[in-house]
Amino acid sequence: TTLFRSSSATITLPNTIKTYTQPRYTRSNHPAGVRVTSTADISLYALNYMSASFDVATVLPTRSLGTKYVLQDFLHTTSSNPHSYDGAEFCIVGTQNGTSVTVTFTPTKMDAYNTNNTAYNNTPWPKTYANNSTYSFTIDSGYVRQIMSPKQNTFTGSIITSDKPIAVFQGRKITNVPNNSYGAPDHLYEQSIPTDFWGQDFIVVPDARTGGNYDYIQVTSQDYDCQVYINGNLVGNTSS
Repeated sequence: TTLFRSSSATITLPNTIKTYTQPRYTRSNHPAGVRVTSTADISLYALNYMSASFDVATVLPTRSLGTKYVLQDFLHTTSSNPHSYDGAEFCIVGTQNGTSVTVTFTPTKMDAYNTNNTAYNNTPWPKTYANNSTYSFTIDSGYVRQIMSPKQNTFTGSIITSDKPIAVFQGRKITNVPNNSYGAPDHLYEQSIPTDFWGQDFIVVPDARTGGNYDYIQVTSQDYDCQVYINGNLVGNTSS
C-alpha cells in the first residue's frame, strides 16, 4: 500500500489469526502476530469489533517496546450479577526468536484462575495460578501467547518481564463502566506501555458529553507507597 501525505489506508486481517473470544485458558504460542513496516514514519491504530461491541488501540512502534509491563484493566464489583464473559485477558507478542517471558500474577486481587477449579459451562479450568505465583515460557517472533481469566477476576498489578522486547495487549471480554446499571456493556482493548516510558505528571481531559460525572482515572504503580495527587490535592497512596 502506498500512502501520500495526510492519507490513510485500512487493512482487514483474516479471522484465521484471531485470538480466543471465550474465557477459557492459557493458549499456547499462536502465530497471530502481524508486523507492519513502512519507508517513512507513520501512526498506526488497531481496531477490533464484534456484534454491538467496538474498541481501538494506538499501536506502539517496535522501538518503543520494552521488557517490563504492569497490567491494568477495569473490574466493576458493584453488581451482584456480573456478565458471564466478564473476564480479563492479555496477549504477549514476541518480536525476537527465543524470548523468555515471566508473568507474576497480582498478589492483591483474586486468583488469575480459580484455585478451586471452578467450571465454566461445566468445563473445568485447565490452568490454575495462585496469587503471586509465576508463569514462564519462551516465545518467538510473530507468535502470541494469550491468557484469560474467569469472570469477576482481574490481572491489574500483574507484572510481565522478558529478556527481549515484547508487545503486550490487554483488556476485558465484556464489562460496564462503572457497573451493570448503565445499560449495554462493551469490551476493552488497549496496548500496554512499558514501564520505561511511565511518568509522574499527566494531563487528563474529561469527556464533555458526560459533564465529568462518569470519567474514571485508574492509577497503577510499580513502586510501594506512591502518593497520587489530582490538581495538587493528595487523593491517596497506591502500592505495587
